[in-house]
Amino acid sequence: MKHVANTLFIGVLVSTGLLAQTTTTRNAAADWPMYNRDLAGTRYSPLTQINPTNVARLTQAWSYRLRPEGKVLAAPSPNEIFQEVTPIVVNGVMYLLSGDRVVALEPETGKEIWTYELKEGLASFRGVSYWRGDRSNPPRIFFTTARKMMALNAVTGEPSTGFGTNGEIELKIPYIGAPAIYKNLILMGSNFFGPGQRHINPALETSVGESGDTHAYDARSGKLLWEFHTIPREGEAGNETWGFDSW
Repeated sequence: MKHVANTLFIGVLVSTGLLAQTTTTRNAAADWPMYNRDLAGTRYSPLTQINPTNVARLTQAWSYRLRPEGKVLAAPSPNEIFQEVTPIVVNGVMYLLSGDRVVALEPETGKEIWTYELKEGLASFRGVSYWRGDRSNPPRIFFTTARKMMALNAVTGEPSTGFGTNGEIELKIPYIGAPAIYKNLILMGSNFFGPGQRHINPALETSVGESGDTHAYDARSGKLLWEFHTIPREGEAGNETWGFDSW
């Protein structure tokens, strides 16, 4: 897989003679609020401004440096950042991860609205998730750091203190993907442990759940609501079909 390091050449392109999507026309159709755009995974945009008659005239609108000039990151890649994600756009704001930072940008210009820098470690390179909030809580941005899931106020970039402890919760099993959001639920899986990979606390590896288990958290409080064991345990439906060393 080829990684694009250090600079994000944004897919927001403009063409001579075309009007860019303006702030006055922001609506749900212009949003890309999650990976694949929707829970059905359609990757379909209903916008028609760019079409077969003008696509050849597109030019680069702007670029954004993922690693600020002179910034040194934590090992193993102190001088390189790569992303394997599509930035999300909600209500005219673009959100993405950049090494040890979470960034909100103006889609039209690439100008920073806010940035949040992690106190330690790196954020996942698989992107962020957006929760629209409710009457008691403003919209939030969720992301993982392998060991934790964190929540930021989508407007200010500050940690959402009502979520977990000061805006973060510990994950029993590491996860580097962008969580799926459904209503007030945060849905996420668990990373597969390949050769040389272990649980962050090997002593708990068999007691906290196998790789692949699915979890649901409350987007408001961070409370774990339920856990589905992909490999059924003793007493659970289907356990009798899983013999020794089953795959």
